Amino acid sequence: MTEHNMNCQEILAPLSEYISGEAAESLCARIEAHLKECENCRIVVDTVRKTILLYKSTAATALPTDVRRRLYQVLDLDDYLVE
Repeated sequence: MTEHNMNCQEILAPLSEYISGEAAESLCARIEAHLKECENCRIVVDTVRKTILLYKSTAATALPTDVRRRLYQVLDLDDYLVE
């Protein structure tokens, strides 16, 4: 596999480490090369980044119980819901 030949599944696996800045420099370079060529992956990465920023900026704000329940349901995270 060349540096510019990562498929989309390979880029999504280490996405958390890439966004948090914990991924190795060589992996970051491969991901960034892929992102230059793949609009779909750019959209995913941008969406995840924006979601993290939104979460961090509103983390101190408690959601009403019914809103939290619906959100967890939509995200299929019912098992993680703590009320």
